Amino acid sequence: MADQLISTADHDTLPGNYVRPEAQRPRLADVLSDASIPVVDLANPDRAKLVSQVGAACRSHGFFQVLNHGVPVELTLSVLAVAHDFFRLPAEEKAKLYSDDPAKKIRLSTSFNVRKETVHNWRDYLRLHCYPLHRYLPDWPSNPPSFRLLHFSCLLYYSYSKYSKDHFLLISKDSASQSSLLHLRFGIERNNRTDE
Repeated sequence: MADQLISTADHDTLPGNYVRPEAQRPRLADVLSDASIPVVDLANPDRAKLVSQVGAACRSHGFFQVLNHGVPVELTLSVLAVAHDFFRLPAEEKAKLYSDDPAKKIRLSTSFNVRKETVHNWRDYLRLHCYPLHRYLPDWPSNPPSFRLLHFSCLLYYSYSKYSKDHFLLISKDSASQSSLLHLRFGIERNNRTDE
């Protein structure tokens, strides 16, 4: 079924099973310009203001852009390059990972639930679970050859590539602190389990 993938198939026209009825299509007149996307700068030392900004963005838009998150541009560009290489692989290679089963932890698919949908979303995606890493890494794609190495590097970036282990622990605590912004703002009880 990997021939259903957009990146594998050769399309001259939009397949009918990707055409939404007009009533279900977004109205472009209602779409906001990117100038109105809320921006949250994690470098802001004023924690109360940060919590307020996150809350306002969630109420008004349901999402926000994050600045100063600490991921280097070079790493982001490398991940994008490997992703492009992956989706350009031959159909036979991608077929090894293709699945229509939405419950699979590692799978390549299109839309969300191809078996049940009458109209599909125009996208291909690769779903990768990564925690605990030792359980899932062996099933990650081995092609392109740089895939596992680069994505593994991303997961370990703060711990081993640029910082000492002590610095990683500080960042981890800070990251946990940043993720608690939503919990603080909306009074959601935190799940403090570390095995998820």
